[in-house]
Amino acid sequence: MTELGIASTATSFTETEVPPRDSRMIGTTWAQVNKNGSRDRRFAHNRELPIMRYGCLNLSSVGGMNQASMFSNAEASADFARAVGELKRILASGRSSRRLDGRPLLDRDE
Repeated sequence: MTELGIASTATSFTETEVPPRDSRMIGTTWAQVNKNGSRDRRFAHNRELPIMRYGCLNLSSVGGMNQASMFSNAEASADFARAVGELKRILASGRSSRRLDGRPLLDRDE
């Protein structure tokens, strides 16, 4: 677990289907656009598409694992990466950690 590399990044994606409810829309674009980004009026049924903010979680290891996964909620992806990073820090330190209520989270001192 301590050798696992984890990184979370945010990326934008133009969604052509119904966007997930937990994702965040950061803009819009047209299905067919002109060079300047405006709507191409030559297409009668040119629909507006949402640009969504998604999270990308990258897992890697020294053994050669390299896994990338996309998540509809970029903030949850970043929170997960931070939590795994904290777990790695706790495991590497070899000490116990305490919860907010004072109870032990990991009991390695005994």
